[in-house]
Amino acid sequence: MPKISVIIPVYNVEKYITQCLESLVNQTMNDLEFVCVNDGSTDNSLNILKNYAEKDSRFVIINQTNQGAGVARNTAIKAAKGEYLVCLDPDDWFELNAMEVLYKKLKETGAVALQFDAIGVDEISQPDKASYVYGTFSERLVCAGGNPIRINDYFDWKDKDNKKQFFVLAGPTWGRIYSTKFIRDNNIKFSEIYIGEDKLFGIMTLVCAPRIYYLNEFLYNYRVRANSLCRSLSDKYFYCPFICYDEIEEFLRNKGYFKELTKEFTKSEIYFFKMVYSLLPEASRENYKETCRKKLPGKTYRKIFRRKKLVKSILSKLKKIILGLFNKNI
Repeated sequence: MPKISVIIPVYNVEKYITQCLESLVNQTMNDLEFVCVNDGSTDNSLNILKNYAEKDSRFVIINQTNQGAGVARNTAIKAAKGEYLVCLDPDDWFELNAMEVLYKKLKETGAVALQFDAIGVDEISQPDKASYVYGTFSERLVCAGGNPIRINDYFDWKDKDNKKQFFVLAGPTWGRIYSTKFIRDNNIKFSEIYIGEDKLFGIMTLVCAPRIYYLNEFLYNYRVRANSLCRSLSDKYFYCPFICYDEIEEFLRNKGYFKELTKEFTKSEIYFFKMVYSLLPEASRENYKETCRKKLPGKTYRKIFRRKKLVKSILSKLKKIILGLFNKNI
């Protein structure tokens, strides 16, 4: 059994994927597997994967028609043989000692989930700079109004001071490693939608884990891609927010937590619905707005669409962060 399975959804990333894969084959820990799910790429991504697989038996390549990163990651989780699993986006990369450091910390703590920090590579606002350092996970939590996490300690969302930051604590897919048994025993999965697919996964892990340990080390390199800014969402993303938050609400209700998290849920829902509206094609926005009016509570609907200059204000505030988080693998 490999110690760690690295899960990578791949879709049209020929420009970036070599750096990603090189960071895996050169890890200081060897007992690994790399589960790469080719999500219907139409560029040279699959051939690059095959070339690596021919030279390194640790690569597992799975092909599927284009269904999005959520489906691809779920497929990879089913196939993974490692004791632990960690997600890697195909345009990002790990520090070369990352797997060794993470495995050691997992064994020291007995954690089923371990949070670590990321270094950012911003091709949008800092294209001439190689990298910059994101705030640590603890610092980002403080910026969102939460309390800091003590270095090398753990956090639990049920702590009184953490509840208000529930969706911040859930975090993005990257930056956390899990026990494979924990993920499977709790039937934790990604939503099978094209945008926001990682929200459900992050929330399920946050709720199901008895505690999540925090390692204050920068082990992941996260790329904010320049070409994401010119993208708009096609109509296939139209219903993603509705499905996303229906699934989250159902999960929280089944666990008995929805009532106490209603305020945080609504705040996150409004934020996401606004973002999708701003990125949809112009011709789809009125239909989207009307669908929101019919499906969402009146108070929520009014908060989403109350600003006259909604599109301009949302894009200016969210494009750097949100496009980097959600437009990968689109």
